[in-house]
Amino acid sequence: MAKNPSLVPHPPQSKAPEYLPPVELACKVLGLDVIPLDEQVVTVSARGLREVFALVLENINVDEVWYKQTYMDVAAAIMSGEIASCREHFVRAGYFEGRLPSEPPLDEDWYLNRYPDIAEARSNGTIGSAKMHFMHGGQQEGRSGIPEHEAAADKWIKLATPED
Repeated sequence: MAKNPSLVPHPPQSKAPEYLPPVELACKVLGLDVIPLDEQVVTVSARGLREVFALVLENINVDEVWYKQTYMDVAAAIMSGEIASCREHFVRAGYFEGRLPSEPPLDEDWYLNRYPDIAEARSNGTIGSAKMHFMHGGQQEGRSGIPEHEAAADKWIKLATPED
């Protein structure tokens, strides 16, 4: 007797981390140059807007080891007791400063095929590697590092691009 396919257990699939749009892109969508870190009023207070973002950011995985190694100032602030954790820093300030919660996933071959301008820049020596570009500009521009994030990245870029 054949088993019902919906009852056959499936092996767990590895899931790519959720796409996190860079703060610059999220601000652009909201019609802002940047989200101020003070109490300046945009449409709502910056504090209120940060609090809304903080609720969203609570579900983002923050790699404590990577974050401290990458952001030495945060590691020092944790050591001195100024902040409790990398997660606290990321949710309250790091995202708004353009910091990443963990090393973003990058498939270099896919990235170079997806973005021919980067492939050309690498081939003519303007950039050293796809990873260097992605970590120091591409992610902040809203480019996707892996195919699983492409649709979400493209959606954010479309939202941030004014219609003619």
